[in-house]
Amino acid sequence: CSSDTADYTNGVDSDTYNNTATITATGFSDSASASVDVDCYLPSVSKTAVGSYTETHTWEVEKSASPTALSGFLGGAAGSTTWTVTVNETVVDSAFGVSGSITVSNPHPSAAMTVSLADVLNDGTVGVISSCTGDADLTNGLTVAAASSSTCSYSSSGLDGNETSNTATATINGVGVSDTEAFTFVASVAGPTS
Repeated sequence: CSSDTADYTNGVDSDTYNNTATITATGFSDSASASVDVDCYLPSVSKTAVGSYTETHTWEVEKSASPTALSGFLGGAAGSTTWTVTVNETVVDSAFGVSGSITVSNPHPSAAMTVSLADVLNDGTVGVISSCTGDADLTNGLTVAAASSSTCSYSSSGLDGNETSNTATATINGVGVSDTEAFTFVASVAGPTS
């Protein structure tokens, strides 16, 4: 089977291989031909990616008086004070993460396909793949039933917020098939905002 993914249409590469055997001897010659049809199958990969982070708002109120002490006499004015109120808002972004699903489809009509599955962000962070339909144990790869698909959940945490894309790759016989999804981080706001 070809290892060039461009040779596959809708996950299938069909080829016919002809072979002719010829025998030649003194006064005798004969030949016979036979052919074999070979169908090779390539998995397809699709994914989603949702970026999220927590935007925490905290507030601090400070109040001061100037002067802080006054004096006066009974029935008279004690002076005046200027009051100053300062309100400070602090915004902290944290808990950057990406999550989504990866779907691997097997176009083979009668045989299961086992692939190794990886998920990597554009900064090299490796995603944690879990909860795959049809194959609970990923120790020996993801097995996808014939003419079927399997969908896995994945997540990446501890990010810095500069990541922009995520790639899932299914590898079979040393050949990888990938899908890349761009994403942006969407805030989950904690605390009152101004």
